[in-house]
Amino acid sequence: MIWKQILLIILAGVTLTNSMNAEDKKSKNQVKNMKPFPTEICELKTKQDLLEKCVGKRVKIKGTIAKTILDPDVKYPDLSSIGGYINQYHIDTSLGQLGLISQKPIECKQEVEVEGILHVLSPDTNIEKATSQKPYIQVLMLNCK
Repeated sequence: MIWKQILLIILAGVTLTNSMNAEDKKSKNQVKNMKPFPTEICELKTKQDLLEKCVGKRVKIKGTIAKTILDPDVKYPDLSSIGGYINQYHIDTSLGQLGLISQKPIECKQEVEVEGILHVLSPDTNIEKATSQKPYIQVLMLNCK
């Protein structure tokens, strides 16, 4: 009887170890498959660069903290699961108003230089797409001017 209990304990330990190894492998694969942030800067010269060419790439742009938000109802995705990008701001640039999502609060009062990954929030329908795309930058570096 005691041998059966010992055997069950040993089998349970082996099963638990195998299960933990599978979870460890899964976590390691997720980390291994994560793409690093791009390092090369995609130059933003036109609105098309902002909405197409540079999306998903690293960009750098100067602007001023927006005093008036053109579309106050826009909510950019909560990227807290990948590092806490929960602070949302807007800047006025030569290419229009851009959203910013950052890990830390932005305390700049006037002009800023932002470097980060460009994303575009698009509506679900193609009819609205041309007029409703909302570009925003996942801030990696920020300098107050």
